[in-house]
Amino acid sequence: MSEVTVHGPLIIRLVARLFPLRQTLPEGTSLEELKRKYLKWERINALEYLVLAVGNVFAMHAALLAYAASRTGNDPSAVFTLRPDSEFWYFPAALTGCAIAGFLVRVLNNLMFPDGAREFRIFSNVNAKFDALRMFAAMGVLCLACGALLSYFAAMNELVLRQNDMVLHRLWSMHQETYPYSAIAAIKDIHNAQNNTDVFEIDFAQGQPLSTQVELIYFTPAQLAFLVQQSGKPIQQLAAQ
Repeated sequence: MSEVTVHGPLIIRLVARLFPLRQTLPEGTSLEELKRKYLKWERINALEYLVLAVGNVFAMHAALLAYAASRTGNDPSAVFTLRPDSEFWYFPAALTGCAIAGFLVRVLNNLMFPDGAREFRIFSNVNAKFDALRMFAAMGVLCLACGALLSYFAAMNELVLRQNDMVLHRLWSMHQETYPYSAIAAIKDIHNAQNNTDVFEIDFAQGQPLSTQVELIYFTPAQLAFLVQQSGKPIQQLAAQ
């Protein structure tokens, strides 16, 4: 089949180049005929995906919370333990849940159509003028991989405040770090007026700072008060440069 020329926004033309159309309509059929035949099924697919995606996100959120709880240790000497909160887990849940929803819609189509939805898939691609289904499959795999990778490392991300020291497991690290409170050089609350955002940062005499720009752990007032008391360092209110 000769290459199909796709017009429109740059992103559409780029997608068409990455996922070129390699199929033709079945012999004896026309695009208009298949549009009349499958228009309702495209709408049904969209509804199926919406329902499955919402359900999957909530199910994955519960599953990821349970997974995170199983990966973290319970230090008996911990006064406070800071971990990613429940709201954060909706992000990887959305990535994985939406990807799984797309796979389930494909399975449902294979079961509902007598030819395993082959003609429907060809129509969808030809109508889009590029291999739309392969694009969605690639996006699904990418979202699933990103969600799984983020969940794996986020489940280990924690800060344990003990009486004499603090134990940090950074987001993208495989190792724990232990710092006595005397190693804290400064505690900063940095406000960016332009973006109206705040970054909390703990600077150590040696080692990389702990910053909420990277980590997924945030302090409550009681935890901040404990940190200030144990370290003897006040919280510096700063403006972003």
